Amino acid sequence: MKYIIEVRPTKVPRTWQLINSFTYGEITVPRGFLFDGASVPVGLRWIFPHGGAKMAAALVHDYCYRTACVSRKEADKLFHDLMLENGVSKWRAKAMYAGVRSCGFVSWRNRRKEDD
Repeated sequence: MKYIIEVRPTKVPRTWQLINSFTYGEITVPRGFLFDGASVPVGLRWIFPHGGAKMAAALVHDYCYRTACVSRKEADKLFHDLMLENGVSKWRAKAMYAGVRSCGFVSWRNRRKEDD
């Protein structure tokens, strides 16, 4: 793995806290940021397990969605590219990218509403 992040679990199930800040390109996720990792439907978790090489990509993706520091399309592309750079297989990265492109609008819209 090229990008390794240090996280600790929180009291909230499937929620992680970033121990040290993490920079990918021009995006820096601050220390202490809380995120839920890759959101994978329960029935698909045996194919796309939580954690591992996808964790850094999920961190950046969640940060971009929460802060809208880039467009949704750019955030999804960063997610895909970071997975590939971190050693996730092409088919898995492509499948997960397709998932965020087709279903990510719900999270994007809900997080934007929280700011209103």
